[in-house]
Amino acid sequence: HPNAIYNNSTLIGFFMYKRAENQPDKVTLCRFMIDYRFQHKGLGKKAFEYILKGLKIQGVRKVILMIDNANEIAKNLYLSFGFQFTGKIDKNEYYYELDMEELP
Repeated sequence: HPNAIYNNSTLIGFFMYKRAENQPDKVTLCRFMIDYRFQHKGLGKKAFEYILKGLKIQGVRKVILMIDNANEIAKNLYLSFGFQFTGKIDKNEYYYELDMEELP
């Protein structure tokens, strides 16, 4: 499911997720990107919060994502929302997951 991220009427980024038909309450976040011109302004954090709230409204109970462990900015963002490292590493991608029940 590809989605654009807007700040008012300005396109600032993109995210994409997939959901297996046999597990509709579980989502894998494949991409989350904020255009470099809009980074370091707090927009990424606001957008990510909005994405998670939208997924929760749709009945999603678990979100999984993979990151390059050297990407400290992304890792810190995801950890700030409660994502936890699962212990799984595949092709230099570290798997993190979030139990949506813990979100307000």
